[in-house]
Amino acid sequence: MKLWHSFVKELRLSSRGYYFYVELVMAVILLAVVLFAVPEEFVSKFASSLGLVVTSFYKNMVQAFGAIYLLMIAMFLPNIAYFIPSWEPVWIKIIPTYPLIQGFKETILANRDTSYTLMASLGFLATGTLLFLIADKRFKNTLKV
Repeated sequence: MKLWHSFVKELRLSSRGYYFYVELVMAVILLAVVLFAVPEEFVSKFASSLGLVVTSFYKNMVQAFGAIYLLMIAMFLPNIAYFIPSWEPVWIKIIPTYPLIQGFKETILANRDTSYTLMASLGFLATGTLLFLIADKRFKNTLKV
């Protein structure tokens, strides 16, 4: 209960300033972009298929967890490059989450390039489908009864 009262107190104090409302509007805009602008099923299909391919090389999920965790860290690197614009090496652009982040950025900008976002979504759909077929073939070969 003390935590709740402390949170409400901080919320009242911060709502007196202009910056609070700017952050609130930006959060609503980002939420709208995430919910409506980028087709989530393409990206989630890609991520799920990639996870299936990785786990197909291990006997159980516990063994695959280390590889999946390292893969998650590698997929997070373009986020760091996005928030630190002075650090953006060329090799970071080949990580699959880079086009996803750039697609989000393109939908937020005033002079948006919808063709980039659509091509990135199409790329995630095609790659996700291909990875799913590879994972399906691997699981059929390894799970024969």
